[in-house]
Amino acid sequence: MKNIQTTRLDNGLLIATDFVEDFNSAVAILMVKTGSRNENEKNNGVSHFLEHMAFKGTQKRTALEINAEIESLGGEINAYTSKETTSYYIKLLKEDTEVAIDLIADIIQNSTLPAEELEKERGAILQEIAMYLDDSYDVNSNNFHATGFSKTPLEMNILGPKENIINMSRNQLIDYLDSQYHPDNMVFGFCGNVSHEKIVEICQQKFNKITGANITKKAKPAYYTGGTVIKHKKDLEQTQFLLGFKGFSRDPKEEEDYYAAQILSDILGGGMSSRLFEQVREKYGLVYTISASNDSYADVGMFCIHAGVDGKNVNKLCQVIREEIHKIAKGVTKQELEKTVRQYKAGLLMSMESTKYRASKVASNFLIYNRYITAQEIIDKVCKVDNDKIIDVMDKILKMTLETKPTIAIYGNVEDQIDEKIINDWI
Repeated sequence: MKNIQTTRLDNGLLIATDFVEDFNSAVAILMVKTGSRNENEKNNGVSHFLEHMAFKGTQKRTALEINAEIESLGGEINAYTSKETTSYYIKLLKEDTEVAIDLIADIIQNSTLPAEELEKERGAILQEIAMYLDDSYDVNSNNFHATGFSKTPLEMNILGPKENIINMSRNQLIDYLDSQYHPDNMVFGFCGNVSHEKIVEICQQKFNKITGANITKKAKPAYYTGGTVIKHKKDLEQTQFLLGFKGFSRDPKEEEDYYAAQILSDILGGGMSSRLFEQVREKYGLVYTISASNDSYADVGMFCIHAGVDGKNVNKLCQVIREEIHKIAKGVTKQELEKTVRQYKAGLLMSMESTKYRASKVASNFLIYNRYITAQEIIDKVCKVDNDKIIDVMDKILKMTLETKPTIAIYGNVEDQIDEKIINDWI
């Protein structure tokens, strides 16, 4: 694509841009290939803590000045941490692009991690953990992933345990920064009406301190394990239910199965006309909402179904889901397939109208795949998914379940109500 261009700076940092002529807004993003799966039991939570601390002052800006500078221009500055990446982004008008790049370069290269701010942010993160512990879905989701990927890097919670945050030292943050934040482990992405040459020129001036001198510590391989975790909590009105099977990763070798699993998950639980919604909610009234997804990582994936349900109806929910899984294993209608592909295509194309999405896409594509994957390329792959492929990929999921076991996480008022034979009977 002519609008996608890349240049590697002298220090090794890759600059990837997506030029759009008719956008007034522009987004600059610095994406690092590091997240909770790069951590261990002792420093779990450090990626997220470091992301918070990056905004707490540099050698030339205070924490207040960082936020005030962007807000005075009507912009947005933020960051987020996932299991595999950490990202810092700024959205501004295109004429303020240099300000955005200067500020991102400043917080990445010159953060001072001041001790007094560290203590304040420690308290803020502990409150974030408290908020998460009050959310039954978040608690169950963490239990789910810790069980599905037990004793692998993907079991690590992004926020980390309270004990780690209480004891997290400035030296731990610095050590992690030194081991992960290097040009070979980063991509700077940009989307907006500013030429690639201009972005490279600014980045060459601003990103002048980071080097590739140190070797990035890569994440250890992860794998699917499966298992069951049931946590009884009497005072919850709704029980959270998550079901998972070994799924498909982002590895190019699994590409056909990956895209078929996306379509399969949408047919099964992708909206109010999906099979699970029609049966579980509309026919039986067991839930308010139910969804399915194929959660994919670099080397492993998990095919997931989520619902919130009355604790006394968990057994019935499992029975209905099992029936629908085995029905879809026999195939789908032409109308279902065409409708789902249209929905997928529409969602993808509409997302391309967002500068934030496009900047994130260009950065993540080069960081993860070392190339840009166009929307049309994705659409072409999805359009190749036919009924035979849906049957094939569902068959693979069920066969992998025989070789491993499903992942089941239940959190709520379920004491003495769970029939373990029913919730484990999926084949």
